[in-house]
Amino acid sequence: ASSTALILNLARDLRELADGDGHLGELTGAASVFFGGGPPQSASESVDPTPTVGHSSVQQDRAVYSAMTNPLTVVTGPPGSGKSQVVLNAVAAAVYRGETVLIASKNNKAVDVVVERLRVTAPLCPVVRAGAASQRQALASDIDRLVGEAERAEPAQGLVDASDQWHRVHRQVRTVHETREERLLALSEMQSLEGRLASTPLPEGVPDGLTEDGVDHAAAKVSAALRGLHAPRQFQMLRELDERARRDGPAPEGVPEGLDPSEVKAACDDVGAALRTLARRPGLFVRRRTRQRRMSAARSALERFGERVPHLRERGLSSLAQLDPGQPELGAAEAHDRFDQVAAEALDVAKRATTRWLLDETRADVEERLACAREALAVFGDCAPHLRDRAEACLASVDPLAPAPGVHEAGTKLDAVFKEASRDAASVADRKRRETLRERLDGLPDVHDSEDSLWALSEQRSKAGLALFRAKIRQMQTDRPEAWQAAGRLASRIQAAAKGNARVSDVHALVPQALTALPVWSVTNLSARGTLPLIDGLFDLVVIDEASQCDAASAMPLLVRGKRAMVIGDEHQLPHITTLGEQREGAIAARCGLGADDLAAFGYRTNSCFGVARSRLARPPIMLDLHFRSHPAVVEFSNRQFYAGRMTMCGTARPPVGMSAIEWVPVSGRCERGAGNSS
Repeated sequence: ASSTALILNLARDLRELADGDGHLGELTGAASVFFGGGPPQSASESVDPTPTVGHSSVQQDRAVYSAMTNPLTVVTGPPGSGKSQVVLNAVAAAVYRGETVLIASKNNKAVDVVVERLRVTAPLCPVVRAGAASQRQALASDIDRLVGEAERAEPAQGLVDASDQWHRVHRQVRTVHETREERLLALSEMQSLEGRLASTPLPEGVPDGLTEDGVDHAAAKVSAALRGLHAPRQFQMLRELDERARRDGPAPEGVPEGLDPSEVKAACDDVGAALRTLARRPGLFVRRRTRQRRMSAARSALERFGERVPHLRERGLSSLAQLDPGQPELGAAEAHDRFDQVAAEALDVAKRATTRWLLDETRADVEERLACAREALAVFGDCAPHLRDRAEACLASVDPLAPAPGVHEAGTKLDAVFKEASRDAASVADRKRRETLRERLDGLPDVHDSEDSLWALSEQRSKAGLALFRAKIRQMQTDRPEAWQAAGRLASRIQAAAKGNARVSDVHALVPQALTALPVWSVTNLSARGTLPLIDGLFDLVVIDEASQCDAASAMPLLVRGKRAMVIGDEHQLPHITTLGEQREGAIAARCGLGADDLAAFGYRTNSCFGVARSRLARPPIMLDLHFRSHPAVVEFSNRQFYAGRMTMCGTARPPVGMSAIEWVPVSGRCERGAGNSS
């Protein structure tokens, strides 16, 4: 009957969750993550050590710190790895922070073990053990006892001294963790380096001084020089000038360099104008003087023409040779025709000379740009001598008369060379970094050294943590009279409920007010509703122990009651036992509209609380990797078979002399089931 009542209470919790009745809105915290509504969780390697009431290893510190900071923390480890110690220290850390804790498990024994250890390790801890309806009288008496102790408690003293003592120890413990974190970061970086170096072997001839900055600087200079060779208009003109020069042929000897066609044309025009003036008949008066002046002007114009085109000077002047000085106008027209032939030749020569000059100037400019590119390549070659020949070969095929297509191809090839140089430079840097990391790791303590350092501080740390914990409890007992009064009323209400004179809802109404005085509660999964209301975030931290033997359904209401949760279990131990058949589960899922993915994620038969919680992690759970209980000969098989040899044996147990750690004793007979199909 008691079992049926507990299951009905669980069903009411689950129905309330499904319907979203009353005060349950959109779930937050641990429940949101567990149901898949929050982001995947990941415990950091960084640790800010918390006050502890017992020894705490590196991984135990990680677990407790994660439980104080993350919505969902998952901890795993075989029997004897200190999982219960994690619960104790998590409780101490939460109480020190002024928080409330709910400890739960599917079976009473697991809960009782933790409660007993709490009461032995920290006798002042006001832990409340709630249970089934039949245990309400004992629960009320337990709360009355805690209220009485608070009423008799002396005023809190020594909290400041205890805090100072803990902070001194905290600095030492924090240093151990910081050193470990530094080593882990170095090892992680080393692993990444080794992977990169294995995939990118360094070619021969790569200089030790090769750097990515040097490669980037040299490559930028080459790229800038190559951009100077991408001038389409200029190179089009270069091709046109070259074609014109080939078509027109070379200019005659004696043609001055830089002969300007416009100046030649102007000189020709001056001569033409002078000859046309000479062809006009002068007036009656001063004819002789006019003719002389006109002849002189024509000769001057021809002299200027000759200065511009020296190789045609004599031919130009010969245009006037056949004129009669007394009557030059009579032959001026023929002289003009003769000069037009010379002028046409002069203009043609000027154009050819200009074409050649422009061609030479443009070609010189291209050559200068090519030289700049070669100089930039030389800089790159000095930086990466093992790639010098390949880089220079990329530019060797560029045609100075039509460099653009070749430059594009050269740029593509050079980009590949630059990328290779950058990879080589990165590889050189990785090798140097690897040597630096090796030296750094040689000077850092290894994992075992960190554990030894924490062990050496264990007594001092536990002493400081206990002193701080006791001072904090004393402060809670004396500084919260209203909360203790609420606790007293809660005890009376629970006692009335035990006698049938009060409803469970009456008990639920008083629990939130009493939590400030009674911060630590413990229940089984099925008995929670008998005392604790289903309020989202009722507790700051919910701890579910032995979660691999706990079904997910009975854990869901517990997780809703917590802002944060720590789920502790071991997937290598036996899972929860169920009599629910596969077909029946499938039929229930279909009736509720659940698909195959939903059944795989939340199926009752195949998923434990630990399994579902683990599936919500971005990284593996925190593994407690120190074993304190059994002799190595006993636990080594499990270590190899199930835990990949990750466990470190710290136990001091020794087998009796002359006996093996494990003996096989054959027993003849037949195995039979007991009454009620029991084993």
